[in-house]
Amino acid sequence: MSHETPFYVGVLFLYSPFGNEFLKRLNQLPPFLNKKGEQIRIVAEHLPIQEIEIQEPIRYHLIIDRISYLLKHSVGILMNYAFRGVHIINNPFSFHYFLEQKDAGYSLASALGIPVPKTFILPTFHTPRLFLDDFKYHRPLQWGSMLQQVKLPCILKPAGGRGGKDVFILRTQKELLDIYERSNSTVMMLQEKVKTPHDWQLRCICIGKQIIICKYRFGPLDTSKYLEDTDFLSPDQFRRVIDTCRILNRIHGYEMNSIEFILDSQGTPWAIDFNNPIPDGRREALGELYYEQYQNAMIEMVKEIAFLNAPSYFLPDLNPYSKIAQLQCSPEEKFAKALDEANKYYEDEIASKKHFD
Repeated sequence: MSHETPFYVGVLFLYSPFGNEFLKRLNQLPPFLNKKGEQIRIVAEHLPIQEIEIQEPIRYHLIIDRISYLLKHSVGILMNYAFRGVHIINNPFSFHYFLEQKDAGYSLASALGIPVPKTFILPTFHTPRLFLDDFKYHRPLQWGSMLQQVKLPCILKPAGGRGGKDVFILRTQKELLDIYERSNSTVMMLQEKVKTPHDWQLRCICIGKQIIICKYRFGPLDTSKYLEDTDFLSPDQFRRVIDTCRILNRIHGYEMNSIEFILDSQGTPWAIDFNNPIPDGRREALGELYYEQYQNAMIEMVKEIAFLNAPSYFLPDLNPYSKIAQLQCSPEEKFAKALDEANKYYEDEIASKKHFD
């Protein structure tokens, strides 16, 4: 019997059937050869939630983070592990910056030719610890000008957060001003509401190199309903959605994400929310089709990482995309160049799955 080398995977989550089943499936995988020809076996376990000494030895090769946004003490721990070479999904710097700065994501996407709603980032209504003289350079917000561009009804929502919390559809300027005044010290975004002839949207579950396009009806705070339909996009729409997801995931440094689109009356997909680094894993919401695809994609992602066993980068490299955004060319050309860059990740030898067939 040949020697088996364990490849340790830690999964950080609170109690959930999805997480428990994921661990079970990982531990049932048979041994396989990695890229160096070594026989490895995946050993997966729940990452303990406890105190950590900052120089404690780390045995994990890979950690999948599905809850650190609620366990604030774990953020610094995961950054420590990433600095010391552990592959973290998602990279903790990307995860915790972009999750609370979704406004930055819209800016990056727009700069690369991705259709996103017209968006304004607003100063906070209330700024603690500042005095009247500190606002010398502030000017009144130009509500009339902004509303001329985003139109009514419009959307006002926080620049951070998840689950559709505190997202408001507003039909008058008075409603807009009332909600803005109640936002206190939260950074808010004023956004165009893209018109669509459909009562459904798209949610794409992006896991590693796989992108699962789901048809669904949005509901706040994890009440969305997924519709099992695999033939609702034209070939051109399908390709555009996949290509847009690839760019959005790479400019955020994400290997696990969900991205939402609306189709306008011309059939053009608009990216409306693309910063959800812990996709919904509830079987009762996803249905059997999407749930199984999601679990299988998670398994394949772990197998690919274990196969390569490559050095992990401390920070995602977003500089190539910044260079593209600075080019003096059309949005279409920027999109094409960004896609070429993103495809370096998506279309390597592992993406073909030939090592696991």
